[in-house]
Amino acid sequence: MSPTESTSEQSRQSAQLINRMIGERLLALRSSRNLTLAAVAQRLTISYQQVQKYERGQSSMSVARLYDFAQIYEVAPAEFFRELPPNAGLGSHLDLSVPGFADSPEGQSFLSAIAHMPPGARRTLLAFLRALPTEGTFTVPGV
Repeated sequence: MSPTESTSEQSRQSAQLINRMIGERLLALRSSRNLTLAAVAQRLTISYQQVQKYERGQSSMSVARLYDFAQIYEVAPAEFFRELPPNAGLGSHLDLSVPGFADSPEGQSFLSAIAHMPPGARRTLLAFLRALPTEGTFTVPGV
């Protein structure tokens, strides 16, 4: 496989993952609002089967369609990207452990702690975290 084919395959796989993750979010939002597939489809003027394909991650959608879903569910469009890892479209940089960490008790505690920080402090903390080694042993005294 050539480097171009490899990059193309990585992009395709990243797109599929993104579609699935956004689809899961669509399903969760619809379920939490007790809406049926038919009700959402009617508001979007599409078939319930198409809504189902979006929810299963089997079909890509336009930004305009995603915005329509945001209006129906009364959320910011960014809500659909909340659980996507940073740089999800960059193939090999895709880290599937991020959603798992965010859902863990440790991740929830971490996110809760930084949610109350001023934006500048969060950016500084992020820069510090990115500078830490990702392999090998790293210990912090007292932790």
